[in-house]
Amino acid sequence: MSDLPFDHPDVQAVLEKVFAVLVVESDRGAALIAAELISENLGKLLQDFFPSDFEARKFLNFPGPLSEAAVRTKASYAFRLISRDLYRAITLLRRVRDAAAHSSTSFSLAAHSDRLREAYEATVTPGSSINHIARRFMSLRLAEVSRAVDNHLGHPTKTYMEEDLDAMLERPEIAQHLPKYQLAVAVGLICALLVYYKNRLSSTLREGTLVAQILQRQEQSAEDNATPSVEAAPNSTDKGDI
Repeated sequence: MSDLPFDHPDVQAVLEKVFAVLVVESDRGAALIAAELISENLGKLLQDFFPSDFEARKFLNFPGPLSEAAVRTKASYAFRLISRDLYRAITLLRRVRDAAAHSSTSFSLAAHSDRLREAYEATVTPGSSINHIARRFMSLRLAEVSRAVDNHLGHPTKTYMEEDLDAMLERPEIAQHLPKYQLAVAVGLICALLVYYKNRLSSTLREGTLVAQILQRQEQSAEDNATPSVEAAPNSTDKGDI
Protein backbone atom coordinates (compact mmCIF):
# COMPACT_ATOMS: atom_id res chain seq x y z
CA MET A 1 0.00 0.00 0.00
CA SER A 2 2.90 2.33 0.73
CA ASP A 3 3.93 2.03 -2.94
CA LEU A 4 0.55 3.24 -4.25
CA PRO A 5 1.24 6.43 -6.27
CA PHE A 6 -1.56 8.75 -5.13
CA ASP A 7 -0.24 11.47 -7.46
CA HIS A 8 -0.80 9.29 -10.55
CA PRO A 9 -3.60 10.80 -12.71
CA ASP A 10 -5.46 7.48 -13.05
CA VAL A 11 -5.36 6.87 -9.30
CA GLN A 12 -6.52 10.42 -8.54
CA ALA A 13 -9.34 10.11 -11.07
CA VAL A 14 -10.73 6.91 -9.57
CA LEU A 15 -10.52 8.30 -6.02
CA GLU A 16 -12.36 11.46 -7.03
CA LYS A 17 -15.03 9.42 -8.82
CA VAL A 18 -15.61 7.14 -5.83
CA PHE A 19 -16.07 9.98 -3.37
CA ALA A 20 -18.16 12.11 -5.72
CA VAL A 21 -20.59 9.25 -6.31
CA LEU A 22 -20.86 7.49 -2.95
CA VAL A 23 -21.15 10.27 -0.37
CA VAL A 24 -24.30 11.75 -1.96
CA GLU A 25 -26.19 8.44 -2.02
CA SER A 26 -28.37 6.75 0.58
CA ASP A 27 -26.67 4.01 2.60
CA ARG A 28 -28.28 1.31 0.47
CA GLY A 29 -27.50 3.09 -2.78
CA ALA A 30 -23.89 3.69 -1.73
CA ALA A 31 -23.37 0.01 -0.91
CA LEU A 32 -24.79 -1.11 -4.26
CA ILE A 33 -22.85 1.43 -6.30
CA ALA A 34 -19.65 0.67 -4.39
CA ALA A 35 -19.84 -2.95 -5.50
CA GLU A 36 -20.38 -1.88 -9.11
CA LEU A 37 -17.35 0.43 -9.01
CA ILE A 38 -15.16 -2.41 -7.76
CA SER A 39 -16.58 -4.83 -10.33
CA GLU A 40 -15.98 -2.29 -13.08
CA ASN A 41 -12.30 -1.96 -12.18
CA LEU A 42 -11.91 -5.72 -11.82
CA GLY A 43 -13.27 -6.03 -15.34
CA LYS A 44 -10.70 -3.54 -16.66
CA LEU A 45 -7.91 -5.42 -14.90
CA LEU A 46 -9.01 -8.74 -16.42
CA GLN A 47 -9.44 -7.21 -19.86
CA ASP A 48 -5.83 -6.04 -19.84
CA PHE A 49 -4.77 -9.56 -18.90
CA PHE A 50 -6.47 -11.03 -21.97
CA PRO A 51 -4.82 -10.92 -25.43
CA SER A 52 -6.18 -8.19 -27.71
CA ASP A 53 -7.64 -10.77 -30.11
CA PHE A 54 -9.49 -12.48 -27.26
CA GLU A 55 -13.24 -11.80 -27.22
CA ALA A 56 -13.14 -10.24 -23.74
CA ARG A 57 -16.55 -8.62 -24.00
CA LYS A 58 -18.27 -11.95 -24.42
CA PHE A 59 -16.72 -13.06 -21.14
CA LEU A 60 -17.07 -9.81 -19.19
CA ASN A 61 -20.51 -8.67 -20.35
CA PHE A 62 -23.72 -10.36 -19.28
CA PRO A 63 -24.40 -13.28 -19.64
CA GLY A 64 -20.69 -14.07 -19.94
CA PRO A 65 -18.93 -16.21 -17.32
CA LEU A 66 -17.03 -13.20 -15.94
CA SER A 67 -19.96 -10.78 -15.85
CA GLU A 68 -20.64 -11.20 -12.11
CA ALA A 69 -18.55 -9.36 -9.53
CA ALA A 70 -18.00 -12.44 -7.36
CA VAL A 71 -16.62 -14.43 -10.31
CA ARG A 72 -14.40 -11.53 -11.41
CA THR A 73 -12.97 -11.34 -7.89
CA LYS A 74 -12.24 -15.07 -7.75
CA ALA A 75 -10.78 -15.09 -11.27
CA SER A 76 -8.50 -12.14 -10.51
CA TYR A 77 -7.22 -13.91 -7.42
CA ALA A 78 -6.91 -17.26 -9.22
CA PHE A 79 -4.88 -15.60 -12.01
CA ARG A 80 -2.74 -13.94 -9.29
CA LEU A 81 -3.62 -10.46 -10.47
CA ILE A 82 -4.61 -9.34 -6.95
CA SER A 83 -3.23 -10.19 -3.53
CA ARG A 84 -4.96 -12.33 -0.92
CA ASP A 85 -5.50 -9.24 1.25
CA LEU A 86 -7.16 -7.35 -1.59
CA TYR A 87 -9.28 -10.40 -2.39
CA ARG A 88 -10.43 -10.48 1.24
CA ALA A 89 -11.20 -6.73 1.27
CA ILE A 90 -13.32 -7.01 -1.88
CA THR A 91 -15.15 -10.04 -0.47
CA LEU A 92 -15.98 -8.15 2.74
CA LEU A 93 -17.48 -5.25 0.79
CA ARG A 94 -19.41 -7.62 -1.44
CA ARG A 95 -21.07 -8.98 1.71
CA VAL A 96 -22.11 -5.45 2.63
CA ARG A 97 -23.54 -5.09 -0.87
CA ASP A 98 -25.44 -8.38 -0.57
CA ALA A 99 -26.95 -7.26 2.73
CA ALA A 100 -28.12 -4.02 1.11
CA ALA A 101 -29.55 -5.82 -1.92
CA HIS A 102 -31.44 -8.50 -0.04
CA SER A 103 -32.69 -6.59 2.99
CA SER A 104 -36.44 -5.95 2.93
CA THR A 105 -36.15 -3.49 5.82
CA SER A 106 -34.17 -0.29 6.22
CA PHE A 107 -30.44 -0.65 5.58
CA SER A 108 -27.74 1.13 7.56
CA LEU A 109 -24.01 1.14 6.79
CA ALA A 110 -23.33 1.77 10.47
CA ALA A 111 -24.43 -1.80 11.17
CA HIS A 112 -21.55 -2.98 8.96
CA SER A 113 -18.82 -0.78 10.44
CA ASP A 114 -16.71 -3.82 11.40
CA ARG A 115 -16.66 -5.07 7.81
CA LEU A 116 -15.77 -1.60 6.51
CA ARG A 117 -12.93 -1.37 9.01
CA GLU A 118 -11.63 -4.85 8.14
CA ALA A 119 -11.78 -4.12 4.41
CA TYR A 120 -9.83 -0.91 4.93
CA GLU A 121 -7.23 -2.54 7.18
CA ALA A 122 -6.66 -5.29 4.60
CA THR A 123 -5.45 -2.70 2.06
CA VAL A 124 -3.24 -0.43 4.18
CA THR A 125 -0.12 -0.54 6.29
CA PRO A 126 -1.10 -1.01 9.95
CA GLY A 127 -1.24 2.18 11.99
CA SER A 128 -3.96 4.22 10.32
CA SER A 129 -7.65 4.31 11.22
CA ILE A 130 -10.54 4.31 8.77
CA ASN A 131 -12.49 6.51 11.17
CA HIS A 132 -9.71 9.10 11.25
CA ILE A 133 -9.33 9.15 7.46
CA ALA A 134 -13.09 9.32 6.90
CA ARG A 135 -13.44 12.22 9.36
CA ARG A 136 -10.61 13.99 7.57
CA PHE A 137 -12.42 13.73 4.22
CA MET A 138 -15.64 14.87 5.87
CA SER A 139 -13.86 17.90 7.31
CA LEU A 140 -12.53 18.87 3.89
CA ARG A 141 -16.01 18.49 2.42
CA LEU A 142 -17.58 20.53 5.22
CA ALA A 143 -15.10 23.34 4.75
CA GLU A 144 -15.73 23.36 1.00
CA VAL A 145 -19.53 23.45 1.42
CA SER A 146 -19.37 26.07 4.17
CA ARG A 147 -17.25 28.39 2.03
CA ALA A 148 -19.66 27.92 -0.89
CA VAL A 149 -22.60 28.86 1.35
CA ASP A 150 -20.76 31.91 2.67
CA ASN A 151 -20.02 33.07 -0.88
CA HIS A 152 -23.63 32.50 -1.93
CA LEU A 153 -24.89 34.56 1.00
CA GLY A 154 -22.33 37.29 0.41
CA HIS A 155 -20.58 36.67 3.71
CA PRO A 156 -16.84 37.32 4.07
CA THR A 157 -14.67 34.32 3.27
CA LYS A 158 -13.97 32.47 6.48
CA THR A 159 -11.10 30.20 7.36
CA TYR A 160 -12.51 27.21 9.21
CA MET A 161 -10.23 25.99 11.95
CA GLU A 162 -9.84 22.30 12.67
CA GLU A 163 -11.66 22.60 15.99
CA ASP A 164 -14.60 24.29 14.25
CA LEU A 165 -14.88 21.42 11.78
CA ASP A 166 -14.53 18.82 14.54
CA ALA A 167 -17.44 20.45 16.36
CA MET A 168 -19.53 20.30 13.17
CA LEU A 169 -18.77 16.59 12.78
CA GLU A 170 -20.33 15.92 16.17
CA ARG A 171 -23.72 17.19 15.07
CA PRO A 172 -26.10 14.22 14.64
CA GLU A 173 -27.29 15.35 11.20
CA ILE A 174 -23.67 15.36 10.00
CA ALA A 175 -22.27 12.46 12.02
CA GLN A 176 -24.83 10.09 10.48
CA HIS A 177 -22.98 10.37 7.15
CA LEU A 178 -19.67 9.09 8.58
CA PRO A 179 -20.30 5.43 7.53
CA LYS A 180 -20.68 6.53 3.90
CA TYR A 181 -17.31 8.23 4.07
CA GLN A 182 -15.84 5.11 5.65
CA LEU A 183 -17.24 3.10 2.74
CA ALA A 184 -15.82 5.62 0.26
CA VAL A 185 -12.38 5.40 1.86
CA ALA A 186 -12.33 1.58 1.68
CA VAL A 187 -13.73 1.44 -1.86
CA GLY A 188 -11.47 4.26 -3.03
CA LEU A 189 -8.36 2.44 -1.85
CA ILE A 190 -9.48 -0.85 -3.42
CA CYS A 191 -10.25 0.77 -6.79
CA ALA A 192 -6.99 2.73 -6.68
CA LEU A 193 -5.06 -0.50 -6.12
CA LEU A 194 -6.89 -2.16 -9.02
CA VAL A 195 -6.01 0.76 -11.30
CA TYR A 196 -2.40 0.60 -10.11
CA TYR A 197 -2.22 -3.17 -10.79
CA LYS A 198 -3.84 -2.66 -14.19
CA ASN A 199 -1.24 -0.06 -15.20
CA ARG A 200 1.62 -2.26 -14.03
CA LEU A 201 0.16 -5.24 -15.86
CA SER A 202 -0.19 -3.22 -19.07
CA SER A 203 3.45 -2.15 -18.96
CA THR A 204 4.71 -5.67 -18.19
CA LEU A 205 2.47 -7.95 -20.21
CA ARG A 206 2.89 -6.44 -23.66
CA GLU A 207 1.05 -7.69 -26.74
CA GLY A 208 2.14 -11.21 -27.65
CA THR A 209 4.09 -11.70 -24.43
CA LEU A 210 3.47 -14.87 -22.46
CA VAL A 211 3.67 -15.02 -18.67
CA ALA A 212 6.15 -17.87 -19.08
CA GLN A 213 8.41 -15.57 -21.11
CA ILE A 214 8.34 -12.92 -18.39
CA LEU A 215 9.24 -15.52 -15.77
CA GLN A 216 12.02 -16.84 -18.00
CA ARG A 217 13.50 -13.34 -18.38
CA GLN A 218 13.32 -12.80 -14.63
CA GLU A 219 15.04 -16.12 -13.98
CA GLN A 220 17.75 -15.30 -16.51
CA SER A 221 18.26 -11.87 -14.94
CA ALA A 222 18.54 -13.45 -11.49
CA GLU A 223 21.12 -15.95 -12.79
CA ASP A 224 23.15 -13.21 -14.44
CA ASN A 225 23.19 -11.19 -11.23
CA ALA A 226 24.19 -14.24 -9.21
CA THR A 227 27.09 -15.22 -11.49
CA PRO A 228 30.35 -13.79 -10.11
CA SER A 229 32.44 -11.85 -12.59
CA VAL A 230 35.65 -13.57 -13.62
CA GLU A 231 38.66 -11.33 -13.80
CA ALA A 232 41.10 -11.85 -16.62
CA ALA A 233 44.02 -14.00 -15.54
CA PRO A 234 47.31 -12.10 -15.41
CA ASN A 235 49.59 -12.71 -18.36
CA SER A 236 52.34 -14.94 -17.03
CA THR A 237 54.33 -14.79 -20.24
CA ASP A 238 57.01 -12.16 -19.77
CA LYS A 239 60.61 -11.89 -20.76
CA GLY A 240 61.79 -13.82 -17.74
CA ASP A 241 59.88 -16.91 -18.86
CA ILE A 242 61.33 -17.09 -22.32
